[in-house]
Amino acid sequence: MIGSTLSQRQWVIPAAIKYIDRVCSELSVWLLEYELGEHSFPVQLLVREALNNAILHGCQQNETLLVQLAIQTTATEIILTVQDEGPGFDWQSLLNKTELTETHQTSGRGLWIYKLFASQVEFNPAGNQVRLVRSILTQNAPPAADD
Repeated sequence: MIGSTLSQRQWVIPAAIKYIDRVCSELSVWLLEYELGEHSFPVQLLVREALNNAILHGCQQNETLLVQLAIQTTATEIILTVQDEGPGFDWQSLLNKTELTETHQTSGRGLWIYKLFASQVEFNPAGNQVRLVRSILTQNAPPAADD
């Protein structure tokens, strides 16, 4: 990590999809407070995907299990960490996939989204925690389409 932490926030929610919108709304306000509103769409997309994966795949929507989201900002990065209480998954076999083979495919899109909108993607050995780093000095998003 480059630089020291300027701000941070954490959420802990039961493993239920119904909590994701509230977290993203609060996250949007938090980003605006720290003058990072221009990163709201990609950060919320990363958070939604990571929370969905943790809730659906990691915790199997078991509301007795918890999912944690932590966000930190430095002068150069937004760092997102999502961890669930599930058993994890074999992330090493999937991390090298760079393209979706079919656009209607419902599995595997999360890693593709992570790679597209984060400059770094790291999993813990168990596969129940992901750390996503988005540079705020250079844009990670794909170029806008020409009008």
